[in-house]
Amino acid sequence: MKTPQYLFEISWEVCQKVGGIHTVLATKAALIQQQGKLGDKYIFVGPDLWREDKQNPEFTEDPMLFREWKQQAASEGLRIKTGTWNIDKPQQVILVDFTALFPKKDEVFAELWETYQLDSLSGQWDYIEPALFGYAAGMVIESFTNFYLHIRERAIAHFHEWMTGSGILYLKKHAPQVGTVFTTHATVLGRCLAGNGRNLYNNLDNFQPDLAASEFNVVSKYSLEKSAAANSDCFTTVSNITAVECVKMIGRKPDVVTPNGFNLDIVPPASTVEDHRHSSRKKLLKLAHIMHGDFSDENTFIVGTSGRYEFRNKGIDMFIDSLCMAARNKSDIIFVAFVMVPAYNMGPDKDIQCMMQSDETGHSINPVRFCTHLLHDYDNDPLIRRLAMCDVPQNLKFIFMPTYLNGNDGIIDKPYYEVLPALDLTVFASYYEPWGYTPLESIAFYVPTVTTSLAGFGAWIKQYYPEGNKACYVVERDDMNYSPATDALVSYINEIAGLVNGKHRELRLQAFETAKIAMWQNLVKHYLEAFDITLGKVEERKESFIHLKQTGYIPQLKSEINQPDWQSIEVAAALPERFEKLRDIMMNIWWSWNNNALEMFRYIDPVLWENGVTIQLPC
Repeated sequence: MKTPQYLFEISWEVCQKVGGIHTVLATKAALIQQQGKLGDKYIFVGPDLWREDKQNPEFTEDPMLFREWKQQAASEGLRIKTGTWNIDKPQQVILVDFTALFPKKDEVFAELWETYQLDSLSGQWDYIEPALFGYAAGMVIESFTNFYLHIRERAIAHFHEWMTGSGILYLKKHAPQVGTVFTTHATVLGRCLAGNGRNLYNNLDNFQPDLAASEFNVVSKYSLEKSAAANSDCFTTVSNITAVECVKMIGRKPDVVTPNGFNLDIVPPASTVEDHRHSSRKKLLKLAHIMHGDFSDENTFIVGTSGRYEFRNKGIDMFIDSLCMAARNKSDIIFVAFVMVPAYNMGPDKDIQCMMQSDETGHSINPVRFCTHLLHDYDNDPLIRRLAMCDVPQNLKFIFMPTYLNGNDGIIDKPYYEVLPALDLTVFASYYEPWGYTPLESIAFYVPTVTTSLAGFGAWIKQYYPEGNKACYVVERDDMNYSPATDALVSYINEIAGLVNGKHRELRLQAFETAKIAMWQNLVKHYLEAFDITLGKVEERKESFIHLKQTGYIPQLKSEINQPDWQSIEVAAALPERFEKLRDIMMNIWWSWNNNALEMFRYIDPVLWENGVTIQLPC
């Protein structure tokens, strides 16, 4: 199986946590690097979105990294920072400042229209910014590969989601020697249709994508996603459910399905997880008392949901409805329900914040509040409106935390992975969920979870546990069964809430064991398959590289009648291992403008060279 010498991975979520793609990239990075034998030739590319007066906590700049190339890139008008992505196993990263393309956006989109018929006319800034980032990322990769690669090396650029798709279009035209992979984690139209209450799955065959894109004003995003899929060397998606959707919505069947995995290395030892469970549980219950008054902690069941704030797609509506019903069925249990999804807020509620920071316990606010932070449009928030309609039982305490739990939210001030073990159950009753990282994260941190058959992860789990798994329960959902699915969810919640401590502990251990089947070491092979397909496509078009700088290919001339038939021949020289690095210099003319390399040649003594003596060069 062929693997590249260089691999670039491009995403809007590199060095910034927006959604599940951040987790995908961060958790698989080390294994991709290891199994692909990439070493320091595995490079992430992300947008440089932080102002000069603020430091990105996920990025540590290293001005010396790729220093020589950066000088060349600057002369080409590219604005970049190099350094380290501060994840569990840090990785090299290039952050791209794409703002220089703002004045040239009309020229960029005109080129993409003329070449690919990419329709950017109706795109607003939520389209323009990522599209220009993708284009700039393509320019950066072209510059880098022209500078560093010699003719025997192959590079692949792996682009995630429509936001980076313009980079694929740029490279196909300007740097076809770079293979491209495009992964869609959720289609533009699928997410849009499901989020607007349309029955997606029963009507897939009847949808007219172009008309739907126009109806929901996502023509430009849809056009970019479709163009990126059509022009990539290898097209992948994350689940079989989304693969079917891609055929109907995008018009291309994925070459490979690449399920998302997890890395158990980021899960601390069981004793540490247990410590987090106790300390975070104490904080969550204190918050519940502050917001909802006094109640007994003896028979309290804490349940939560998290993820993007897509009210219907993520099943937040079913989460609320099912818990109201479950609480009515189990009036002897106090249900404390946390909805941990980021929303447009103005910061923490100061009253709640002050009480959380005080040493007092049992103190409460009157009247009852549902939200820990001040929402910009509280009365029209879909969750708040749903709670107003539900007649929430007295033994159900809802708490909406509309912020990222990054350890600095102003209320809990603990990161999500420390808060998660405090929950007795998580519920992700998704209607539209191409994969679904949140239930996988839950079971990895010893928390029993619920997902659905419409989630890619839920459908995948069913393949392993056709008879069912209590620690990772899958509710059957479709377009028409909201009420039966809610009833099934209520039954499961009541069953788990009724477990005594010993049984619940057994279920938590079973959850952790279940998570092991979805580890990256079992799933990274699908990415390697995608790379193999991509390199095969690059090999097929290698003769088109002859007009590009530094590729070194000798054209094969077509013979005519009574004309000689010229053939290209490549001869590999055998060098001693200690001189192997000189091959890179021999096959690339970068040294001709590199002062450090010129110094090296000046310091070579012919006598010492013949004797094979190592030469110490000045720094």
